[in-house]
Amino acid sequence: VYWNSLRATDGSVDDSKDDNKDIGISVYDGAFSPSVCEELHYLAIDHNIRGDDGSSIFVRPPHNEKPLTPLENAIDSALTAMEDTSKTVEYWSRDEFMNIDVHADIDEVQLEQEGELRCPKIG
Repeated sequence: VYWNSLRATDGSVDDSKDDNKDIGISVYDGAFSPSVCEELHYLAIDHNIRGDDGSSIFVRPPHNEKPLTPLENAIDSALTAMEDTSKTVEYWSRDEFMNIDVHADIDEVQLEQEGELRCPKIG
């Protein structure tokens, strides 16, 4: 996977990730080809059908003890391209479109039980 362009919040395109570190929000366009996006869509639907609530957690290589699914490999590839070094990834999938307002995902259970706020660096 490679990133065709990086769109800054002002809409300009800059192919240099280093220049955009101070922006705070980055959107990556063209990360996967249209045919790969279609396949990932079907894999996400399958993931949603197989799971209880559409969420899963996986440990990224080289720390993983079991092979990643094709969907997890795609997620890991994207995170690697963004230079993310997180060891563990939680992801969700749905079989229907839901327009959800922008929000920060947090671990509500950990916040309630331990008073510690935990949220992802990349979401």
